[in-house]
Amino acid sequence: MYLEKIVKDSLKNIVFLELKSKTKVGNIELDTETPLPINLNSLIGGIKKGKLGENINIEIIDEAIVYLLGIEPDFKYSDDYVKIINSTIKNLKEYIMYLSYMASKNSNYIDSYIYIKSAELLLEYDEEVEFTKINIIEKIYNENLNKLKDDEKSKLLKDIINGYENILKVNDKNSLCYYRLGFINQGLKNYLKSKLYFEKFLNTASEDMEVLKNEVRDNLQELEDYANIETSQTYISYGKFQEAYKILQKVSDLYPNKDELYYLFSICQYNLGFKTEALNSIEEAIKINEKIENYYNQKSICLISLGEESLAVENYKQAIDLIEDSYILNYNLGMLLFNIGNIEYKEYLKKAYHISPNDELLKIVNEL
Repeated sequence: MYLEKIVKDSLKNIVFLELKSKTKVGNIELDTETPLPINLNSLIGGIKKGKLGENINIEIIDEAIVYLLGIEPDFKYSDDYVKIINSTIKNLKEYIMYLSYMASKNSNYIDSYIYIKSAELLLEYDEEVEFTKINIIEKIYNENLNKLKDDEKSKLLKDIINGYENILKVNDKNSLCYYRLGFINQGLKNYLKSKLYFEKFLNTASEDMEVLKNEVRDNLQELEDYANIETSQTYISYGKFQEAYKILQKVSDLYPNKDELYYLFSICQYNLGFKTEALNSIEEAIKINEKIENYYNQKSICLISLGEESLAVENYKQAIDLIEDSYILNYNLGMLLFNIGNIEYKEYLKKAYHISPNDELLKIVNEL
């Protein structure tokens, strides 16, 4: 996949210094069979490829070791490299976090990820390090969103969500994970889930997170309407129209998708027996957006329930003039015409079949 490939490709940034004699690095003595890695991106001053002069710059070696082990933890000489890094760096977590931070600061997110990934080999599990790693993957995802294929997007996004959720399995008080999951789900339009994550953030956030708390509170106000819409759709899918209707009445005037709101009201009103109100609601939805086939279908359903079959036929025909390639409109109009004994039904059922061929409709068409 994308990230794994990019990380592997980063091996080209590493070159190796062949030792001419036994050399001591830190308190580790290496023989001539163990080459020392150097990161080409970190070469400074008079350092040239394959030549470091008389003295080895241990800082460059340490950085290259962390970088290399972040790419390939099972590298041939990894055991020697781990010994070197442990003997030369006092606070390894701090060092890895610093390297990752500096790369991220310069927008080198792949390098930042490689540095932090070395912790999987060099450190015990650390919640802060793990969060930082997932956060960097999120930055890589956002930076490359327009370049990624759909399957690559899905894989990276899944890794990000699972990463934050796995941290919460270890520590369900990690407020920053709730914070990030809230925004991720908001972006995915999982409004109810986003609302729940934001609420958990507010319940777990410390006093020094007031700026983030205010940001989340503002988002929760926006999410309330979206979450209510999502909840009502769930109730509708289970046939709980009374519950859905009550939830829809909580949606504020600030909700931007008014046509969707009227459509959902119409479905609930129709199923609760308020046929005239349902017709009025769906007509309001169509006034706002006349390009949604389900709106016209809902209007015809309301008209038929009121005994206005001829108006339902007219509604379908007007809709088909606007949305010619709609299978559902052509099929439903064909079946309506058939039921009222209008020979025109053949034309619309045949058109429906050409739009979306299926065996059941083919059998009907062949019998025409």
